Amino acid sequence: MLDIFKNRFSVREYNSEIVSEDELNQVLMAAQSAPTWKNKQCFDIIVVDDKDTLKEIGEIVRYNPSKSAYHNASHLLVFVADPTRSGNRDEKPYYMSDTAIAVEHAILQATALNLGTCWVGVFPEDTLKEKLGIPEELRIVALTPLGHSNEEYQKRPRRELSQIIHKNKF
Repeated sequence: MLDIFKNRFSVREYNSEIVSEDELNQVLMAAQSAPTWKNKQCFDIIVVDDKDTLKEIGEIVRYNPSKSAYHNASHLLVFVADPTRSGNRDEKPYYMSDTAIAVEHAILQATALNLGTCWVGVFPEDTLKEKLGIPEELRIVALTPLGHSNEEYQKRPRRELSQIIHKNKF
């Protein structure tokens, strides 16, 4: 499992090879298995595979993370949450965490299958909601292209464990 974590990287360049139905289902089942506040399961996933729609979404999000992600990636996963199906504690909306865990489960399963992803958190939400028919009261938390990478894995530097771990107090 640790190797999967270490091998995950943000893919910005995709080839046009199609993700199989089995691979897609494994990624979606991984997301489905994510824990949520009081098991409310506040998120939904829109699976976009229509090439014209992918290109239109690419224009809407100004090709974040890249043009290749919308023109070549096999799918785009759009993670949507219903804030009323989650909780708030100390002014922290848990729908964000609930959905983020689901996104990460999907991304890690994709990595295990040698598929590429890239967490996209910056997008014009209202325009994207209109394009995808998402009800106003729901929130788009994140997007990720899903496809076969055209990039070689590049290990990114990480802070040393001794720099991020604190025992008993900061």
